[in-house]
Amino acid sequence: MPGQVLSHSYLNDRVWGYGSMTDGTLLKGHISAIRRKLRDAGGQEEMVRTVHGVGYSLIPRDQAAADAEDMTGDGAADGDTPPQRRAVGS
Repeated sequence: MPGQVLSHSYLNDRVWGYGSMTDGTLLKGHISAIRRKLRDAGGQEEMVRTVHGVGYSLIPRDQAAADAEDMTGDGAADGDTPPQRRAVGS
C-alpha cells in the first residue's frame, strides 16, 4: 500500500527468505537501482522514500512530485508534517 513503511527486516525476509543473513548493503543496492530506473524512465526517484532507521516507503507519483517541488522551493509548502506510521515487520 502506498505510504506504508516496510522495515528492512520485512523486505529482506520477503525478498531473500526468512532468516537470510544479508547485512543491509544488498537491499540498499537494489533500492538504489530501482531509483535509478525510475529516474531513467522519467519518473521521480523520490517515489521510494527512505525512512531512516526503519525501512522504505513507496510514495504515490503525484505526492512525490509535489514533495520534490516543495524541496526546491517551486511549490507552496503548507507546513504540514506527515503522520508517523508504524513500519510493517517491525
